[in-house]
Amino acid sequence: MARDPAGIAIEVLGDDAGATAIDEWLAVRNGLDVRPMSAQTFRLRRAAEVAALRLGVRSNGQLVGIGASSWDVVRRGSGDATIHVWVPPEHRRRGIGSTLWPRLAEFAREGGMRGVVSRVMADDPESLGFARHRGLNVAGMQQLGILHLSASHAAAASPVVPGIAICAIGDRPELYRAIYEHLVSVLPEVPSWGDAALPSFEAWQAMIAEPAYRADLSLIALDGDNVVGQIDVDDDGDQRAFIGMLTVAPRARRRGIARALKQELARRAATDGLTSLLTVNDGTNEAIRTLNEALGYRYLPEALLLHGPLPAA
Repeated sequence: MARDPAGIAIEVLGDDAGATAIDEWLAVRNGLDVRPMSAQTFRLRRAAEVAALRLGVRSNGQLVGIGASSWDVVRRGSGDATIHVWVPPEHRRRGIGSTLWPRLAEFAREGGMRGVVSRVMADDPESLGFARHRGLNVAGMQQLGILHLSASHAAAASPVVPGIAICAIGDRPELYRAIYEHLVSVLPEVPSWGDAALPSFEAWQAMIAEPAYRADLSLIALDGDNVVGQIDVDDDGDQRAFIGMLTVAPRARRRGIARALKQELARRAATDGLTSLLTVNDGTNEAIRTLNEALGYRYLPEALLLHGPLPAA
């Protein structure tokens, strides 16, 4: 544990941290982030990381701020580290965030990262100002949507789209290359992806091999032998699943494929005993928002997606 000149203590939340330390760290995060994270979800996310540094700041024994710098195999390929700093409003303007940020940025630089992605709540102008002062700019808006599953979802019939078959990614390993090629052909359209480098096939394979990836719930839509749609799903802990990406090939749109993928996912997830599905909607994608709301998803407050260069030392 190190001390800065103001007398606050900086500590690392290491991989060997106990349950009490993790719960305390998460309590600070969850008080400020629209997407609460349980200890189970935390472990699943940590298992997917290539590298991570998590810090805490104490003042008079109280945890008054936390930060994290991390990247997974896909972000490693794009060169972007995910960096977040969480400081409760009552502890701001004491230099806590300014103490955490350079340590987190240095960790990313040492790991060979070149850029930063982050997120702040849209109704938190103070945090946005902090991020902008460090070279991050708004790259888009996102909203978290949640669908509470019920017995009616499990009892629903599988959706039918003429000429389209839906199956689990895990059941068709021989199509992995085709699934990947479909995905990277559509990714540049996703606002939150921006101008980030597309993941390599090897990075994509590593992603679907992660412990949290649900190959049984991640689905593909096939038009004959052609992949025309897909939906990626991760275990989010606590009987939830998280939709990481939904794509439909341009030539196959307006046929109800996105709706069918989401309906089939809800049916399979409910049958498997899950209680809810989470999804992130880019602010400009009104078609998906309209679809999600029609399917029963409820949206949480807006968050701003941030991106910028990693500052020099």
